[in-house]
Amino acid sequence: MLPVGTNGIVVNAGPTGDVVLRGLTLDYGPVCATPGTLTGIRFTSGRSLRIEDTTIHGFPGAGVDVEPNADGATVTVAGSRLSDNCTGGLVARRAGGVNVLLSDSLVSGNPTGVLAGTGAAVRIAGDTIVANGTGVATETGGTLGTYGDNRLAGNLLDGTPTLDLSPPPPPPTVVTNTVTVPGPTVTVTTPAAVPPPATVPTPKPTPVVPKPVSCRVPRLTGLTLSQASKALAKAHCALGAVRYRVAHGHRAGRVYVQTVKAGATRTGRTKVGITIDARKPAPKAKAKARAKAAIVGGATRTWVSGSGSDLNPCSRLAPCQTFAGALSKTGDGGTIDALDPGDFGPVTVNAPVTIDGGGWPARIAAAPGGSAITVNAPAGTAVTLRGLQLVNPGGCTVPGAGDGIHVISGGTLHVENVTATGFAGSGVSLQTPTATQAVLQNVRVADGCTAGIAAQSTGGALSVTIDRASLDRDGTFGVLAGAGSLVRLGRSEIADNATALATAGDGVLQAWGDNHLRGNAALGATPAPLALR
Repeated sequence: MLPVGTNGIVVNAGPTGDVVLRGLTLDYGPVCATPGTLTGIRFTSGRSLRIEDTTIHGFPGAGVDVEPNADGATVTVAGSRLSDNCTGGLVARRAGGVNVLLSDSLVSGNPTGVLAGTGAAVRIAGDTIVANGTGVATETGGTLGTYGDNRLAGNLLDGTPTLDLSPPPPPPTVVTNTVTVPGPTVTVTTPAAVPPPATVPTPKPTPVVPKPVSCRVPRLTGLTLSQASKALAKAHCALGAVRYRVAHGHRAGRVYVQTVKAGATRTGRTKVGITIDARKPAPKAKAKARAKAAIVGGATRTWVSGSGSDLNPCSRLAPCQTFAGALSKTGDGGTIDALDPGDFGPVTVNAPVTIDGGGWPARIAAAPGGSAITVNAPAGTAVTLRGLQLVNPGGCTVPGAGDGIHVISGGTLHVENVTATGFAGSGVSLQTPTATQAVLQNVRVADGCTAGIAAQSTGGALSVTIDRASLDRDGTFGVLAGAGSLVRLGRSEIADNATALATAGDGVLQAWGDNHLRGNAALGATPAPLALR
């Protein structure tokens, strides 16, 4: 579903209505830059709603907004992905009560991952909640319960559930010993040791006062106004005065001056003024009319087909043949979708975009020694790669150049349901000079010559979360956390590699206790443990 200027789905069923939404992808176009009210799925009435195996991405409001007009409804979100929405991943409110279960889902890239609003009882089970502004949060009168098996880490503020729903520990066991002594058999029953009750009252814990959030000013030059605004919000800064001045030698419509230099640390919400190479925009009424007539910088949606042509406008009825051809005609924050199977050629992503294989065998065959996808997007922007098959047709025999996905720069990266096979380099290689967040889910890398997933940063902080990956038969490493990187690993299988896990320089490797390592010639580094919450 490709909503523009509207909600994706509104569920407004009768009081006994039960609704199921399954196997959907909802991409808002273009991906939001500022918070708004339009949501991916909005539940307003009904007895129950179940959302399964659904991706919701880039909406101005919440990915899933549960605010029914009657008490007692039940909503379940299972096996889904809620990412890069501008208000929240999942938001629930109802003064008289509503019950919500989020299970086995990925929530990332949202200002707030999960919000239990007033009157809502939200439970989380088996979820991965990473790379959000705040992971989980509650409002007065809301409750957020956890079953103790969630991967909650790597958010600016993780937050804390209010209820522990994990099963209680088993009761003490009773050991029965049969002792043979002269005369009759005597059975001695020994209860398990129970610690004596505390005689001193346990002091109340000292409340933890969160550290004030600081603003680390991002580099804004080269960004559009909407991109700069979003980058400032993610860095806990604020947009100050916006000036417009046409200047030669700069990209039209982009920032070329900022009042506080990049990398400076200030108090939270510090205002940063910018100057944009453009004429001052027309008054709002004229600007709105102009926006209806055209989308500046390219189409919100473009399509590719195995039988298309890059001479086409890349519309649904006249698709392009390659992702590179479609990207040149796609506006910032837009989406490129595959209409049918095909080989859509290597592509360098130099703008915020979503590339979606659409459920087809969407193949990208790399040239010898080259990468299938190179991400070289402006700092602070978001790129999503979904449902793609990346291959090096000739395979590899020795380590060398050419990766499945080679990341040079960007802000946030989501890689979902992607395979990469036979590359001389890495399946996914992240080598960024600026702060970058990457979330890789359901990624399979096999038969490479260097590493499955390799991360290192020459400047800034590189944070990578790997969830449900399969990294098999890679020549050197399954996962490498190089200098300047923090890599988290969960629910992944790393098998038959030369070395399973490795670190270099000041790289940090962390892991939840639900990964499987088998058949590797060497285990390599021992990751720091992360607790399920």
